[in-house]
Amino acid sequence: MEILDDPGRQFLVSDFLRLEVLPQPRLHRKEDETQFMEAFLEAGEDIEATHALTQTALDLATRYGLSALDALHAAAALEARAQELITVEKPDKPLCRVKELYVVSIAS
Repeated sequence: MEILDDPGRQFLVSDFLRLEVLPQPRLHRKEDETQFMEAFLEAGEDIEATHALTQTALDLATRYGLSALDALHAAAALEARAQELITVEKPDKPLCRVKELYVVSIAS
């Protein structure tokens, strides 16, 4: 919550993030979690999904062994020139090894 409550942060979001965080709480009718996620996504600056972004994701996935969604998240962060990419992936996962980004793991 410290990161989310930081007034100095601007959050970047994408359709890829929506796809990752909304289906499960909606499926399981977790209204509080769904509302929280929808409000967060609505407040963020949207990064458009483009063919070029997908090509960058493919390159990153090939270079670092990323899953499809992690590659798309990383490509979106690069496209938006994000200062950091915050993830719940563990620090030993491929996403945390992407050299083109400053990746911060908040995995517990």
